[in-house]
Amino acid sequence: MGQQTEAFTACQEAQQIYATAGDRNGVATDLNNLADIRIQQGRLAEAEELYQEALANFRRIGSDGGAAATLANLGGTLYAEGKLAEANRMFREALPKYRKVEDAEGEALLLVNLGGLLTDEGKLRESKDNYQQALAIAQRINLKRVSAYAVAGLGDPLRLEGNLEAARKSYEQSLALREEIGEKSTAAESRTYLAELAIDEGHPSDAEKQAREAVSEFQSDQQADDELTAAAVLAEALLAQGKRAEAQATVDAESGLAAKNQNQIIGPKFAIAAARAMAASGNVAQARASLEATLNKAIKKGFVGNELEARLALAEIEIKSGHIAAGRVHLTAVKADAKAKGYDLIAHRAAAEL
Repeated sequence: MGQQTEAFTACQEAQQIYATAGDRNGVATDLNNLADIRIQQGRLAEAEELYQEALANFRRIGSDGGAAATLANLGGTLYAEGKLAEANRMFREALPKYRKVEDAEGEALLLVNLGGLLTDEGKLRESKDNYQQALAIAQRINLKRVSAYAVAGLGDPLRLEGNLEAARKSYEQSLALREEIGEKSTAAESRTYLAELAIDEGHPSDAEKQAREAVSEFQSDQQADDELTAAAVLAEALLAQGKRAEAQATVDAESGLAAKNQNQIIGPKFAIAAARAMAASGNVAQARASLEATLNKAIKKGFVGNELEARLALAEIEIKSGHIAAGRVHLTAVKADAKAKGYDLIAHRAAAEL
């Protein structure tokens, strides 16, 4: 954190120099750098303001390349804040600008980010199309790092559609690419995806091992969002093995980090896993209240997968609390809604509880 503060101060000083010299491009670029630091610090609202200011400067000087990169950064920030419609607009405005300046890498990375957003919006077919376009571009210009992001992302809609075999192929391909180019942190991200998939496949002990390794790697790299994601998967893997105390301990160990987290992509997933652990430990009322809050937020912000997952967890709690009839009604509704939206994985899990 100290290094980030020093870097922020240095960027502010540089900005004053650029402003004095009348260098609008320098000012805009430096505003982007300031926003990047705020992102690293988890201060999303401040980052959004800085990106907006940078974008205005790039537009004034007619820099399509600068505007494209800033729109992409701004879209990613809005996405993390849970502002899906605004993020979608930013991404789609950036896309033709990347193509105009012939920035293929920027275009491919943008398509990956848009694919993630579309997955969360429940548009799984469109999400797959974006990931496949990104992969084609990355392979054409031999960008293995971007190819890894594309195939890792592609695994998500495939998994949610219930195509576990294809999802595993994508996740394993991303892991192989990341190991080949020596990216430990993103390799741990791929292992997190594989751990979550292993739970779906009925191998929670394998999932536990992979998730523990990922949590450890993210802690070493001080990647807070990724650590929470891996910890959520670890808690679910432990619960699937009946290790309730260990699952609760995992959640408790991350509670401080979760309380500070502003990322609306990451936070709800951890909250759902934490609520399941609470319910398994006997704190049913607290778990139900947490899930209802997560559900309401998911509905309000338009995160379809989180909505279905929270509803499924609430129905599971009803069943395990002895409210069998009510739980079955809720499970039947979740199954039908998930099936209608193409979330065959959640539909299958709901059916298994009936």
